[in-house]
Amino acid sequence: CRVGEIAKGGGWCDACGVNMYSFSANATECSICPANAICPGRDVLIPVKGYWHSSRDSTQVHACPNAEACDQSNVGVGESVQFGSFTGQGNLSSMDWQCRPGYHGILCGKCSPGYGMTSNFKCGKCMSAARASGLFALCLLIILALLSYMSHATYQDNQQAYPDLRVSDVLKVFVLYVQYLTILGSAAVAWPKAVSYIFIAVGFILSSCTGDVISLDCIYSERFGEQTTAGVPLAELRQLTYLVLPFVMLLAVICAFGIFWGFRIAWKKGSACYREIRGVGSAIPPTADPKQHQQSQVNLNALTSQANQSTSATSLTLFYAWMLARVPVIVLVVLYFFYPSLVKVSWSQFSCKVVDVVGQQPYPEYATADAVAGYWVSDMQQSCWEGWHKTW
Repeated sequence: CRVGEIAKGGGWCDACGVNMYSFSANATECSICPANAICPGRDVLIPVKGYWHSSRDSTQVHACPNAEACDQSNVGVGESVQFGSFTGQGNLSSMDWQCRPGYHGILCGKCSPGYGMTSNFKCGKCMSAARASGLFALCLLIILALLSYMSHATYQDNQQAYPDLRVSDVLKVFVLYVQYLTILGSAAVAWPKAVSYIFIAVGFILSSCTGDVISLDCIYSERFGEQTTAGVPLAELRQLTYLVLPFVMLLAVICAFGIFWGFRIAWKKGSACYREIRGVGSAIPPTADPKQHQQSQVNLNALTSQANQSTSATSLTLFYAWMLARVPVIVLVVLYFFYPSLVKVSWSQFSCKVVDVVGQQPYPEYATADAVAGYWVSDMQQSCWEGWHKTW
């Protein structure tokens, strides 16, 4: 008998009917179609929409973390059900024909070329790298301005008597609300369109923290491909960027304070002695004796130089004292803002998903996604605790 048929004795073979299947030419009975799969007969087993299996003959059918990514609705079984084995469409692998455009790999959890990961198991079509870089930089500037103002408002409020409502408290509530929106937006819920637009807007502003709208994959893949010249994989480079970014923003806020308020101190904290000398200098009357006038000018220049040095030292001391009082506030504000993304990215390094478990279903030899420790959710083609995942 052929695969998909069973021996009935006397040299006769019967094909497995609807909701039945067989993957062995030596089978004596057909197996019942597993849950969440379609078995039109013979040796064909196709997961329903939202489900996936690791090979054409694997009987372990798994729910996709992103149900929309797993869609076999475009797969035509056609005459292959009646006359032979189903092999999928075109030259796609047995994994990839189960995925919508933009997705491929285990559980359709990896983004295809031209697409970038916006969150785990979710991909979006890439814009040009130049445009993505520009929007990413714009998001960074928006966050830099927000963090700078939050730091300033927090410091100012802490220097005053406690009013009924402080600006810094309002900003903290606003940031906390935005963080909750980000968490809710990443949940696997079919939100109404009106609500989805809010999540998209928040995601755009926080893209430099989360990548929900602007994926770093779209920026890096055009330049590096699947890995950098130093051998850092694209998925790991994305994670490292989100880990380092809060500390880069911390330095940027401190520098912004130093530059802006340093100019303000230098402008407003000029030495009274310097202004007085300038006033005296302008009031020196001309004299008929050129030597006496020249000596007066030399004395004035010496006093002016001394005043300049004194002013410079005083301003620098004031600047250091001013910054030292504000740096702790800046650190707390920046860490408060980035805390959710830091925790999320840090723990995601250890987030693995087990797929096929050998021995639990018939035909275990066809279960190919059988990494014992599972696969890293940020790159479902990488086995956990093996290769570069173990290194990083």
